[in-house]
Amino acid sequence: MTDKQHTNYTVADICRQIYTLASPGERRLFWWLCVLNICMGLLEIGVAGGISLLGVAMSTPESLVRFPLLGEIRAALLFPAQMPVAIQFLLLVLGIVCVATLCKNLLLGGITWLQNCFCQKIAWSLGCDLFRRFLGAPPIWHTGQNSAELLTVLNWRGTVAGYASSLLLLCTQIAIAAFLLIGSLILTPLPSCLLFASVALLGWGIKQFTSSKTYALSSSIRNYDLHNARVAMQGLHGLREVCIYDRKQAFQEEFQRFIPPYIEENSTRSTLPMLPVWLLETAGMFLLLLALLVQVWLGASVAATTGTLTLLAAVSWRLLPAANKIMGAVITMRSCQPHVEKLFDFVQDLPAPASLVARPLRPFQKEIRLTDLHFTYPTASQPALDGVSLHIPRGSMVGIVGHSGSGKSTLIALLTGLLQPQRGQLSVDAQPWDPAKERLHIGYVPQQLYLLDATLAENVAFSHWGEPVDEVRVLECCRMAAMDFVDDLPDGIHTPLGERGVRLSGGQIQRVGIARALYDDPDLLVFDEATSALDGATEKAVQSTIESLRQHITLVVVAHRLSTVEACDMLYWMDKGVMVKSGKPDAILKNYCSALIY
Repeated sequence: MTDKQHTNYTVADICRQIYTLASPGERRLFWWLCVLNICMGLLEIGVAGGISLLGVAMSTPESLVRFPLLGEIRAALLFPAQMPVAIQFLLLVLGIVCVATLCKNLLLGGITWLQNCFCQKIAWSLGCDLFRRFLGAPPIWHTGQNSAELLTVLNWRGTVAGYASSLLLLCTQIAIAAFLLIGSLILTPLPSCLLFASVALLGWGIKQFTSSKTYALSSSIRNYDLHNARVAMQGLHGLREVCIYDRKQAFQEEFQRFIPPYIEENSTRSTLPMLPVWLLETAGMFLLLLALLVQVWLGASVAATTGTLTLLAAVSWRLLPAANKIMGAVITMRSCQPHVEKLFDFVQDLPAPASLVARPLRPFQKEIRLTDLHFTYPTASQPALDGVSLHIPRGSMVGIVGHSGSGKSTLIALLTGLLQPQRGQLSVDAQPWDPAKERLHIGYVPQQLYLLDATLAENVAFSHWGEPVDEVRVLECCRMAAMDFVDDLPDGIHTPLGERGVRLSGGQIQRVGIARALYDDPDLLVFDEATSALDGATEKAVQSTIESLRQHITLVVVAHRLSTVEACDMLYWMDKGVMVKSGKPDAILKNYCSALIY
């Protein structure tokens, strides 16, 4: 992930991206939410109108006689005859307001829950898609990535949920404001125009002031998050070297370097959404005062003035919170936008993922051949492999030697299917083999083993991760890998190893890797510098195990230690991506040792 200039997305662009991420069911939910928001707007104007009638009922109840529908409902409710008509109308109107408010809040609760579900579904759809793409990306792509940044980007799915939630809130509140505007314009045109125009003008000014400021602050905060994630990952993963070279203070200072501006800018960003609340509430009260003065100036009656003022108060009671929420949603969306833009750019730059479904196994009865292989890394000027051929008969033990950078690791990556050759042919039993579609039944022992923060048994059974552990098989593999330290562990194979195996020595970790490679009972076992960290006695024990395995498993051994490959049936010598020589170990090692001395 690079720091290249990101694309500037509009709200419409982001909406299209989010809509694209949604499944058909989630899209149907979105349109249902739109319908429910319209119903919500109708209920809001109903509540506002009811409150207006309540004001009239409290001041001049006799004026409600001019509403025939209210009179019919009052008559149908069979109020006691001795109850004054004014009280009957007051109870009726208050009851209508209570029912409308209850329905409105029930609907609002349902809409809010559905909106949260929709946003979380979108966020997790994106998170799952990202993780699938990370898993399915070619291994060579991962070599150019920073794992801390990948994890940070994966966690930004929550930012997309926040953006979508604010967007839906914006739509809801705009619908409410629109219905309030329509209703009040019909009933009181002039005061309503004054109220809505003033709120709109003030809201536009607040947006202009906060929008660019919020975006700039969020961009800085995003970069601080990425920086601190990198520093934390480097410091924790390299803790041993950090301690040895006494760089703890340097890492701590680097981690703290952007804390003061982070606190200041994040505090400012968190305060900006409250600005509309303070300004609009204050402005709303003054606007009501202005509306009253307009009614007085127009010479309206007390009843008309009371009704108008009550309606505007009711509208303001809902309009100002709606305006606050609209502005808050706009600011929150602007706050999330830098993260969302970076995330969408990152998604667009990801390579097309390979299928995550396990490839079928390709057994071999006679041989594996790699013929005239060529491979050059994208940023390299020289080929890593240049016309390399390798023959692996079944039941044999094949060794590969060469200096660092000779192409051994690239050759093994092609053999294990991690890389695809740019030219050349791979065949199994004289038939073409495509590693992208079929995999060999391989056990792989790397030079640097990745250990789970789990028990020894779970680490050995890593090739069947997610399935129940076969403890009998684990113990058998531990014995075959000469893991004589198992009995010394507090809980045997059930002992937690800690993150990256902090409780084990380098040699013990390597033997765990050998046991892991054996767990799946492979046809081909690849040792990629697997004995490099073992002491002499342990190496002999493992070497004895390796030689005993050759009766059942085909072995490929990449090694620096020549003693490891002395017992091979065939030895290949590589240098600068070219196969220098191949033959029996006695003949190859003599020339190889001479080249080393030279």
